[in-house]
Amino acid sequence: MVQRVQKIVSHVAPRHMDDWLSVAFLVSEIGIADVEYIGFQDVPDSYINDKDIMLVDIGMSYDRALNNYDHHQDSESPCSFILIANDVLGNADIATSAVARVIDAVDRVGPFRAGVRLNRAQLNKRRAMTLIDPVEYAEQIADAYKVTADTSDFNLFIERFWDMLPEDARHIGWLLCIEERRRIHSLVQESVVMSRNGLKILMVENNVSPYESELMYRHGFDFIVQRISQNGTGRIKIAKDTSKHHAFSFESVFPEADFHHKSGFITVIDEGKIDVNCTVDRLLRRSTTPP
Repeated sequence: MVQRVQKIVSHVAPRHMDDWLSVAFLVSEIGIADVEYIGFQDVPDSYINDKDIMLVDIGMSYDRALNNYDHHQDSESPCSFILIANDVLGNADIATSAVARVIDAVDRVGPFRAGVRLNRAQLNKRRAMTLIDPVEYAEQIADAYKVTADTSDFNLFIERFWDMLPEDARHIGWLLCIEERRRIHSLVQESVVMSRNGLKILMVENNVSPYESELMYRHGFDFIVQRISQNGTGRIKIAKDTSKHHAFSFESVFPEADFHHKSGFITVIDEGKIDVNCTVDRLLRRSTTPP
């Protein structure tokens, strides 16, 4: 069991199931109530080296002595929720549950490669869940997970877990999900679509995560190039359709990137190193032939 720490630090939205559940369990089971959210690329060394600060799904470091619980630096590492369940909660039942294995696979390689297929209603419920505050509803989230963790069918898990949450939490989640979808729809309507050599690239002036995979599936985009701002720093975030471009390597095409997700799905580059036009040009030149 971990010694009490001053606060949890995790990444800014969008939340995924692994970091969302981790925060909820840490607040509920360990009693850590102070939670800070920062950008993936904005973790100061002082946080990484301070054992009184627990890093969850951020920081590019897994170090139990320093309370660092990220997995993005190692493609073989399980997701942060499993690390937290094993090392902090000391609960092997949570870490090895049927649902934890699916959450781990989806987080590390994406839903397509993990074999997860959710219908529209289930996608909305999964998204609405993670928009619920994991601090305010920590106990309810943890309790719902404990009851449903043995569900081997992920679709059924979503339905059961959702029904277990308090009605006011579900209402808040739905409203936030509707608002978020409207924002993404507006962004896509105002964006630029470039088609060339059989490729379709969406260029958008904001972050459309976590809807990249859905947009690719519904509209046939091969790549989504997003200009985002975090803490006043301009960055370019690129996502690819892994079902069509599995062999395409972001690490080879964009060696100057600040962050490569180990699933190969996204990469993030400081806008001072490369502009959008150059980004798109490299995608068009390199995506038709595996590097």
